[in-house]
Amino acid sequence: MASDRGASRAVMIAALAACGAGAASGVPWPSPAVSWWYAADNNWPALMTQIAPYLGNATSPSLVTSVMTYCGLTVADNGTIIASVSAACGALFPALARVGVRAELALDSGNCSIAAYRALWSDVTVSPGVLLAAALSSNASGVNIDLEPQADNCQGQPTGTTADAALFATWLGAVRGVLNPHGIRLTVDTATWSPVIGQYAALAPSVDRVLTMETYNGDSEAQWLAWYDAFIGAVPRASAGVGLGAWSDGGGAWWETAAGAAAKVARAAADGVPELGVFRLLPPAQYPLPFWWPALAPYASSAALV
Repeated sequence: MASDRGASRAVMIAALAACGAGAASGVPWPSPAVSWWYAADNNWPALMTQIAPYLGNATSPSLVTSVMTYCGLTVADNGTIIASVSAACGALFPALARVGVRAELALDSGNCSIAAYRALWSDVTVSPGVLLAAALSSNASGVNIDLEPQADNCQGQPTGTTADAALFATWLGAVRGVLNPHGIRLTVDTATWSPVIGQYAALAPSVDRVLTMETYNGDSEAQWLAWYDAFIGAVPRASAGVGLGAWSDGGGAWWETAAGAAAKVARAAADGVPELGVFRLLPPAQYPLPFWWPALAPYASSAALV
């Protein structure tokens, strides 16, 4: 009986995927957008308390457009998706909806094995439907793909090839084709330190937005600008999301200062970047450093971008 139910579920998910395949027309999204990454198990009521002063009203736009959450979606060793949404996310998502903030599920890189990822990316029928089912069951507005391939399950160095990037792009396109008809957007996290997720131009056509982790840091403005310019030059502007690291390592580097925050946001606004992805939002008195909120305000209140 259990195996029969499993087979029926697989057939149903495959049918969902087939229905949506090729329908990737994009999902409308507010612009400018400010998205935050957050682990819901880190006391989500504290999150709601923290963002309350920064939600929109009749005279001021919201500084929190969506919250991307690590809810338990991960990749198993055999390349299948474990898609049980945590109870914390089940409580957080309705709370976000009540204040007009979108909730997005993140497929995390808890299993970093390139072998597991290759198995996942070879499946363009069942796995997209698994993500769709998870998004629909949790009323998620988006799915974020945060896969960072390494050689030995997070113990090795970043690895992969351009062929892996092409395989990943094909899989992303299949996922987007399933999600978009339901009004669910697809984003992917990228960085040049990985030979797979560093392929900005190859991945961009397969998703609604490419979010770069490369721009989280930068010990100087010149270093940050080099990473930023390389990204902006490789991705269509409407697909670009610039990552910002809103935490402190206590080192006092340029990226964790008020001046650095203001300069990054101002540059993105001037270039018409439609989204800033801020990592990370945790309970009050920890992150983000308080100067991030005023730094983000001019961007959020600017005219609609690309």
